[in-house]
Amino acid sequence: MTQDLDLSVVDHSKTPPTISTDRLSWATSMFYFGMLVGLYPLTFLLQRFSMGRVLGGIILLWGLVAMLTAAVTSWQGLFVQRFFLGFVESIVPTAFMCIIASYYTQKEQALRQSWWFSATGGWTIIGGALNYGFAQITGGSLKRWQYIYLLAGALTVIYGSICFMIPNSAVSAWFLSPEERIIAVERLRKGQTGVRCHKVKSSQLQEGLLDLKIWITAFMMAGA
Repeated sequence: MTQDLDLSVVDHSKTPPTISTDRLSWATSMFYFGMLVGLYPLTFLLQRFSMGRVLGGIILLWGLVAMLTAAVTSWQGLFVQRFFLGFVESIVPTAFMCIIASYYTQKEQALRQSWWFSATGGWTIIGGALNYGFAQITGGSLKRWQYIYLLAGALTVIYGSICFMIPNSAVSAWFLSPEERIIAVERLRKGQTGVRCHKVKSSQLQEGLLDLKIWITAFMMAGA
């Protein structure tokens, strides 16, 4: 992929020749620029509208953008693709945290949040095995790396289709009986988290801006 898209440039004017990977570094950075741009508007959509529809639609787009990597023919095109990939992916961690918070108490959330977060490492291991398998392809009209993105994107599209079934909260959970829905909501009462609210409340915004823990977390994430 690096050679096909000219992500590394050899400078033959120097002795010995040097290799510049600035384009590769910028391609990596464009993903995070996209996340910064997409985080606020997509978070608003998630808070304002149905969680299942917003998350399902975003993950569908995520999968389609991932599949479009196979159509990239230049490093400029990869920059654009990486930006939009980061844009649509920006909301996914927030949505997963909202789902966990909608059904589990604060004491129960830490372990369950770590389960989906640790999937990043787990799929990295699986992805390594898949990359090795695709590297053995000797025929076909596509490059080996193009098959990888087509598979990853297709699996993401399937997962996004399933996400449309996610209810807004325990109140509308289709997999719970009426009695279980009441119990699920009452379990959250102790933590004073309540159920989903579609309104932006200025008092809560002010409280968040004055909360030291939020600023500490923001600096930690920026430093990472």
